[in-house]
Formats: sequence, C-alpha cells, structure tokens
Amino acid sequence: MTRLYRQFQTWGRNALDLIYPRECLVTGEPVENNSPCRYLSIPALERIYFIHEPHCGTCGAPFFGELIALRDCPHCRELNPAYANGRSLFFLRDTGREFIHELKYRNGQRLVPDLSPILRRAPRYLEFLAGSILVPIPLHPVRERERGYNQSLLIALQLGEISGCPVQDILERVKFTETQTRLDRSQRQANMRDAFAVKKGVNLSPDQRLVLVDDVFTTGATLNSAAKILLKAGVQQIDVATLGHG
Repeated sequence: MTRLYRQFQTWGRNALDLIYPRECLVTGEPVENNSPCRYLSIPALERIYFIHEPHCGTCGAPFFGELIALRDCPHCRELNPAYANGRSLFFLRDTGREFIHELKYRNGQRLVPDLSPILRRAPRYLEFLAGSILVPIPLHPVRERERGYNQSLLIALQLGEISGCPVQDILERVKFTETQTRLDRSQRQANMRDAFAVKKGVNLSPDQRLVLVDDVFTTGATLNSAAKILLKAGVQQIDVATLGHG
C-alpha cells in the first residue's frame, strides 16, 4: 500500500509540474527535469558551498591556509562549549542562505525533501552522524504556534531518514527568548541561559551519543545552552550538527 501511495504521489507531482512548472528557489528559472531536487536547479546546487576539512572540530567553521595542530577556531575557544564536536554542512551564503531563510521564515516545509540529494553530496557529514541519536533544538510553544512547525525537528527527521539515526524529541524550551538575530555574542548567551529543559519522563543514558540538531551555527549560544542541560541530566557524549554556518 505504501509503495502504491508513493507511486500515486509521484504521478500527481509530475502532472502538476506539467501545468505549473517548478521555479528554482535561487535562480527563479524552471527546475530542470534532471535535477535531483524539486525546488533547486542544477546551477543552484552548484552554489552550495559545502564545508570540507580542515575545519574547526567544535563548530565546523572552515580553516584556510596552513595549519599547525589547530583543532578549534578562536571563537570556540572563547565559547568553552559544553559539547565535544560539531559539524556544519555548508556556508550560510547563496543557495545555502536562501534555503535556510525559506525554510525558517517563509513557510518553506516543502523544501525539506530536497535535503536528501544535498546530503548525499556530503558523505563525511553523514559519517559524523553515524551511531548517534539526533535531538532537535526545540522552539518555544508560542513561537512554534506562530510558525506552524519547528524547522530543527524537520531537519532532524530528514537527517535521520538519510543517516539511519533515530530522532528523539527530548528537549523543551521553557523560556520565551528574544530572537537572536539582532543580538551580539554576550547578549545571545544571556538570552539563552536556562532556556531549555529535558522533558518529563525522559530517561537518558550516559552511554548514548546525542547530536543536537539546529538550522544554523552563529555564535553557538543556543546549542551550548541545550548541551549544558543534557550534561546536567547525565549525558556524557554530546555533539552538534547544523546545516548552515555563518
């Protein structure tokens, strides 16, 4: 039944594409039939700037030039993160920036399936997730009602589908925080203090490796606040993964 349902979905999408050709989110041109994405053209895919090694082991920021035994960027040494390792998939510019902004601010849930072909271009990122439990960063209930969904949960579910990692929605946001976009680093850290809690009834094992999932890494304040709560709950292996960095 599931297979037949998916086939009907494919036929329906193809019929709609004939009537209403899909436009690329970035270029505005029709998406080519041979594009692996529904809303990104092949030229737009080429404008995703994946982050490759060498990069900061804590946030995923790339290193440029020659390196001598450098693991963390200056920002992360100043952050003193409560988690161990972090990865970011791409720079927050061009296609990556448009993808995140559409998903986060413009009711862009339809874009989530396009993450699959994007992720398949970044096998090292998927390797980083292997063997973990993915934990999405929650929104406050008021903000989630306003937006209609939690983009970090949608991202985590897609990451889980591609990587085979389970997703556990075990955190809740207990403090309504001001939007982070207009705050500097110290203000972001103060804004996110005591913002999260582990949901009641959740049992955590110190042997589990949890990877916190969010849409972007900017200063790390949000992820660090959530990681501190998990540390207090007894979790010993905490890493983070985001789509964008910037």
